[in-house]
Amino acid sequence: PWRTISKVNEKNFMPGDTIFFKRGDTWREMLKVPSSGTAAKYIVFSAYGSGENPLILGSETTAWERYKENIWVSARNFSDPYSVGANGAEIYFRNKDNSVSWGNRKKSIGELASDHDWTYNSGIIYIFSASDPVSAFSSVEIPQRPFIINLNDKNYLHFKGINLFYCGEAAMTYKTYPMQPQTGLIVEYCEIGYVSVKNSDAGYGIDATYIDQIVRHCEIHDCGRRSISHHLYGTYTARNIIIEDNYFHDGFHTTGPDFSVGSSVSSYYGSIDGVIIRRNLFYDPPTSTFYSHHIFIQNYLYSSLKAQIKNIYIYSNVFISPRGAAINMEGTQGVYIFNNTFYDHFGQGTNAHVWVDNNNSSVKV
Repeated sequence: PWRTISKVNEKNFMPGDTIFFKRGDTWREMLKVPSSGTAAKYIVFSAYGSGENPLILGSETTAWERYKENIWVSARNFSDPYSVGANGAEIYFRNKDNSVSWGNRKKSIGELASDHDWTYNSGIIYIFSASDPVSAFSSVEIPQRPFIINLNDKNYLHFKGINLFYCGEAAMTYKTYPMQPQTGLIVEYCEIGYVSVKNSDAGYGIDATYIDQIVRHCEIHDCGRRSISHHLYGTYTARNIIIEDNYFHDGFHTTGPDFSVGSSVSSYYGSIDGVIIRRNLFYDPPTSTFYSHHIFIQNYLYSSLKAQIKNIYIYSNVFISPRGAAINMEGTQGVYIFNNTFYDHFGQGTNAHVWVDNNNSSVKV
């Protein structure tokens, strides 16, 4: 047994090895995967014991001291959460009923007027709380790491029953650009959420586009940009992606998976060919003010077909109260949508559950 994740990061593992995290325990470190498995023997990161899933968090906590009246200051120094990751992060208030409230960043101490208001000044976090934060909240989570799991361009990895919360950019990522063709990623029975800031340009639950990738039986929510980002900045074709039996909710740009090819750099001609999205539940609160799609699919190079996105099968899902489109398609080469159920559209412009622009060459509903 090891006490810290840093020991895992330093170890070379063999294909077929399993690393177990104790249920009910919490780690505040980044896991950087050190080794690859094989197609026959994945390396597995899982849980043992009884109780709640183990937690790996991108945040730190602190004691609090009264500054004046209802303003409290952190008893230790922090990096500015808005400097953590590409677009920074809010802080999060874990309430006594186990719900989580996003913080409201303010520009100055003088603007702190309501619960969940916070600001940063010279290494110190200031928050508004009508009573001692220790008694008012289960904890105040202050993101200090952009990533929680760095896949580190490793292959044949399986994550099962580990929860990831409170980071600046992506709960799970690999950050090599242009992307290299990685193979074999399974994520299941995990809860992932509370990433970055609302409607940011960077804030992802899972930021990885693998060949042979499965995400199933997960709850993914409250990710500032996308729950799953399949944006391919590379020259390979990602095949055999399965997203099934998940619960996606409370999105800000894309509540569920977001697929994009051919963007940003014209030499990135990578394609996506073969995706199944089935038996998922997508939900956004009708009161949400954010224009979020449930599924987003896009090809910037549709006119030249240097990149393609095709053989996307979307079936047996339930979509409830999207603010954008439940399924938004732009420039695709082959999408099949069948046997889905759509409820209560609250669109802010698209006003359609299924949006098909005239740059798509083949969409069948």
